[in-house]
Amino acid sequence: DFVLYQTLSFPAVSAEPFLYSSDLYLALAQPGASACTVLKWDYVERQLRDYDRIPAPSAVHCKPMVVDSQLYMVVAQLFGGSYIYHWDPNTTRFTKLQDIDPQRVRKPNDLEAFRIDGDWYFAVADSSKAGATSLYRWH
Repeated sequence: DFVLYQTLSFPAVSAEPFLYSSDLYLALAQPGASACTVLKWDYVERQLRDYDRIPAPSAVHCKPMVVDSQLYMVVAQLFGGSYIYHWDPNTTRFTKLQDIDPQRVRKPNDLEAFRIDGDWYFAVADSSKAGATSLYRWH
């Protein structure tokens, strides 16, 4: 049976675990906190701890992607645009890399990343009648 292990004292609308540089992380979309919160597993204390926050006032999904040993975070928001961030190991912070076209992605509902023949892609499912579900490829 699964038993409760740790309680995080804040709400979130999505959670994405990921590995980066041999460490375990959890990305949480928290529109109430206006952020994508990144937690890191503390192997000594054996619990998740705060690591970084990406400003995201209406985040519904924070999708981590590790491409060629580089960490990216795709932040899908209901309002204010959606963005791609890059982890900068020198500043130990996420920095904005690029905008996602707001004419295509208007009301993101889900975000998934995957590889095909060695190339990285992510798909944004958009639930707006004026939006479009879009597929992006890293190059």
